[in-house]
Amino acid sequence: MKLAKVEVTGFKSFQKKTTFEFKNNLIGVVGPNGSGKSNIIDAIRWVLGEQSAKNLRGSSMKDVIFSGTEDAKRKNFAEVAVTFSNGEDSCEIKRRLYRNGDSEYYIDNKRAKLKDITDMYLDLGINKESYSIITQGKVEDIISSKPVDRRAIIEEASGILKYKNKKKETNLKLEKTNGNLMRLNDIFSEISGRYEILEVQKNKTQKYLDYSKELEEKDILLNVYNIAEYQKRLADLLQVKHEKESEKLGLESRQEELIKDLETIKNSLVSLDRTYMKYHDEELELVQKKESLQSQLSVIQERKNNRTLRSEKINDDIKYLEERKQNLESKLAERENLNAETKSKIQKINKEISSLESGEESKLELIERNIEELKDNYYSLINEETKLENSIEFAKKNLESADENSKEILENIERQKQVLGIKTEELTAATEEQKGLNEQLANLQKELDILVEKNILINSNGKNIEEQIRTGYNFKSNLENRKKFLEDQINNLSFYNIGVKEILANKDSLAGVHNSVANIVKFENEYAVAIDIALGQAQQNIIVENENVAKECINHLKKTNKGRVTFLPLNNIKVKAIASDVYRTVVNEEGFINIAENLITVDSKYKNIISHLLGLVIIVDNMDNANRIARKINFRNRIITLDGQIINSGGSITGGAINKNNNSSIKHKAELDELSQNLVKVNDKIEKLADEKSLLESQQQEVMDEILNSKSVKEETILKLKQLELSVNHKTSEITDIKANIEFNEKKLLESKDNEDDSSNIIELTQNLEQIRVELRKLDEKIKEESSKKQNAQSAEELFLEKIAELKIEKSKLEETTKHGLELIESLLVDITDINEQLTRLEMSRDAESLSEEDEQKILENNSKIISECGERLTTLKTLLSDLDMEKTGLFKREKEITVAQQRNNESLRQKTSEFEKLTVEQTKIEVKIDEYLENLVTDYNVTYESVSNRLTTENIEEVPSYKDDVVRLRKEIVDLGNINLNAIAEFEEVKERYNFYNEQITDLVEAKEKLEETIAEIDKEVKERFLTTFVQVAENFNKIFKELFKGGYADMTLESPNDILNTGIVIEASPPGKKLQNLSLLSGGEKSLTAISLLFAILQVKNPPFVVLDEVEAALDEENVNRFAKFLKVYSEHNQFLVITHRRGTMEAMDTLYGVTMQEKGISYILELELKDVIENFEEVMGVTQKS
Repeated sequence: MKLAKVEVTGFKSFQKKTTFEFKNNLIGVVGPNGSGKSNIIDAIRWVLGEQSAKNLRGSSMKDVIFSGTEDAKRKNFAEVAVTFSNGEDSCEIKRRLYRNGDSEYYIDNKRAKLKDITDMYLDLGINKESYSIITQGKVEDIISSKPVDRRAIIEEASGILKYKNKKKETNLKLEKTNGNLMRLNDIFSEISGRYEILEVQKNKTQKYLDYSKELEEKDILLNVYNIAEYQKRLADLLQVKHEKESEKLGLESRQEELIKDLETIKNSLVSLDRTYMKYHDEELELVQKKESLQSQLSVIQERKNNRTLRSEKINDDIKYLEERKQNLESKLAERENLNAETKSKIQKINKEISSLESGEESKLELIERNIEELKDNYYSLINEETKLENSIEFAKKNLESADENSKEILENIERQKQVLGIKTEELTAATEEQKGLNEQLANLQKELDILVEKNILINSNGKNIEEQIRTGYNFKSNLENRKKFLEDQINNLSFYNIGVKEILANKDSLAGVHNSVANIVKFENEYAVAIDIALGQAQQNIIVENENVAKECINHLKKTNKGRVTFLPLNNIKVKAIASDVYRTVVNEEGFINIAENLITVDSKYKNIISHLLGLVIIVDNMDNANRIARKINFRNRIITLDGQIINSGGSITGGAINKNNNSSIKHKAELDELSQNLVKVNDKIEKLADEKSLLESQQQEVMDEILNSKSVKEETILKLKQLELSVNHKTSEITDIKANIEFNEKKLLESKDNEDDSSNIIELTQNLEQIRVELRKLDEKIKEESSKKQNAQSAEELFLEKIAELKIEKSKLEETTKHGLELIESLLVDITDINEQLTRLEMSRDAESLSEEDEQKILENNSKIISECGERLTTLKTLLSDLDMEKTGLFKREKEITVAQQRNNESLRQKTSEFEKLTVEQTKIEVKIDEYLENLVTDYNVTYESVSNRLTTENIEEVPSYKDDVVRLRKEIVDLGNINLNAIAEFEEVKERYNFYNEQITDLVEAKEKLEETIAEIDKEVKERFLTTFVQVAENFNKIFKELFKGGYADMTLESPNDILNTGIVIEASPPGKKLQNLSLLSGGEKSLTAISLLFAILQVKNPPFVVLDEVEAALDEENVNRFAKFLKVYSEHNQFLVITHRRGTMEAMDTLYGVTMQEKGISYILELELKDVIENFEEVMGVTQKS
């Protein structure tokens, strides 16, 4: 396939539809500079799929659309179509771009995707970056590029680009497959865990069903057998019971007569007892009063003895507090010194930042200034060189035309002086504008530095917030897992004993059961430990409506053999209240929190239950206050601290570490509440962090927009400045030229007048020209050296900005440390103030210990007098009590005789009653057993005795008793199985189906992955073979063609990394005739161009692309090499199609067809097909006009 036609409409300078037809293999395009020749190359690159506006010499893709001129309107779209043909078949590919940004692709006028276009070009052996399209000024890039970049040329020539694209697609598929495989593995891992658990549960369930079936068969027969046996025993027992009942009734009659006699004597004794108790109570009151007074005397005496000990205790406390105060003041001083050091570091960092920011002008700016100065000098010398060349030429011509008119020279001098004045004014205005732009550029650079620093700080804050969010999500996940675990445990009643579980699980079937104590109470989490300890095992007690419900529940537990439970009937439980004097004592004490029942929130109908359990328990804050309060109430009530330490009533103390893993329902409910609160806090924190992150991202986007805007403005300013500098240099050069021309004309005028010989002047000018050329070479070397320094300085400036950012981050950290230190100092000051207050209280206590001895002596005398009076009254009371005792003794003697007779009768009655009751109990036991077996049949197996009694036959009646051991064994095995999930079999089948499905999917993906990896390996193998084959052929052709083009010399191509064919770069060595093998960068411009052309023709010998586009590639060649290049084009055009843009005559002569590009209207390109003869005749004239313009 070859390029047959290119149609351009509205593309760059081609306003109207323009058609290029390629009928031959050598097509040339000529025309003056700026006429739009290179736009043809851009159009071809664009239709080949170029997406970079920069590569098309524009700032945005809209720049390729014709923008209009003064006389022509702009176009709303650009369109380029290329037609390929092999003589029989043809294919048209078209691309269209609208000004609104919409882009369309067509293949034979049918809409297509960019990928379709790219694939078709790859099949044809071309692409937008193809070696077959060499744009203006890019021919040397083939030689100057990096080795790894040169690889692309061989890859295209070997036709492996489509394999690389296929490998890229395969890698994407592989990446997607790996992603899918990872997701499926995650799902499969979760299902596998569930699968294994359910498999175990299924096996347990199957065993449970087998055991249950066997148990049902044997247990029913055992129950039927037991019922029959007990019914026989019950009939025999009822007959014996009737006989014992008759004997018991006779003894009860005799007992009633004895009771009446005894009642009379007791009434007399009651009367005497009342009198006796009256005297006895008075005696007790006097004794208590006497003991109390004696105790008070003992206390006063003991107080005298212990006054010294208390004083020492107070002094020790004061000494301890003073030492603690000194320690705190020492820590305060240390913290203040540390804060001072931190502030000093912050000041040091501020100085360092200021020093860095307000330093001398950066090295980069100095280097750039040096480069600009060197370039200015270079351009000045170029101008001088040009002027000298002109002067020499002029002097030579002056010698030839010595008879020139002096008057014309004078007019020319006058005209040039007028132009000099105008140009000088323009230069002054441009210089002022340049100064203003320099100031604007400096301000823009400062703003850009501030924005970059701000962006670095935002990035740092964003990373910190992301880390906090990740930590928050991890903590949230842990909390949620713990919460789910606790919820499952609570829902499954895991924290209860087996009996409590049984009752609560069957609460709906057991009428009158309310709930456990733990499930009815609510309290604040800070009291959870204290309430948990206070209730203890009572939290597992079950509240029921009345004692009948409790009895029913107990029977249920007995039948199911599920342990024991404490029940709290609502109608039986009474309120317990703390004594009023105890409450008055503790309510105002330091550390007292409340009575435990007051910390509980509960339904009103359960108030009595909570009061009964917690009404006498006092809650305090710590152990010290608990001990003090316990002594004040004389250890009458149980006291519990918030951390679970107990002072029991009576004075014993229980305490130590709390087991965090115990099965306390209350503690775990409190933990669940706390977890829920913490989850809310964590979610709020994460949301807040997410909002902060969004805000930072928004701020960062704004900062980036500002940075981009500032950079854009800076680039525009720099561009304006460069343009202005060029304008200033141009105007300076023009002024210098004008002055030189004026001076030259004045000299010429003198020379014309004097008719002196100019030969010596030409020699002097020639010498000056040689000196200037020497200086130009030196300046060129200096410019290269400074450019290298500039690259190093740019890297240093980036490190300079990073250093400032690091210092500011460190400053922020130190400021945060200072803030924390100030908070710690404030805390220490509060502690010192608290110690001062305690010292004041202790000193007041020490003063209060000094009670006067006179007051104590008065108390002693008064108490001794009262004790004496009490002793006299006690003596009188003892005499009265003795008389009453004698009278009571006679009554007691008679009472004893009657009592003995009553006891003897009562013993006989008790014996008979006992025998009767034993029979009754035995009857009850038998009846209960029968009822129990009957209920077992109904409850456990939902059958009646009548319906299954026929199962007990004479054949199996002998072996049924042995079933008891089997039933016990089966029940034990069922219990050993633990919790049974009866849905496990169905759930297992469901999970098994998913397990098998995902297992198959993973297997398929693994196979697909292996196939993709095999495909990639095959592609790599094919790429290596094609690449090496093509490389060897091109390298051989390159050396051959290089020698032909250079008429000698040597060239070679080698692989940079022979062991890594897929990624190796290509090293090119070239040595022109008469020169040693050297670095390619040392070749001249012409040598580089000719070397690149050699490589191009070497590739064309291996592979023929549909077309080759060359844009002024021979511009750097001399005439001889141009002619040689043209001959090669002729030779290779037999199998290749060339589109050549040129200004060189030798190249034009070799063309089969020439197109001329011109601008008949300003800004609009036109083409016309030219005759070669006309082009050559007008070539020098056209080029001459171009140079003058």
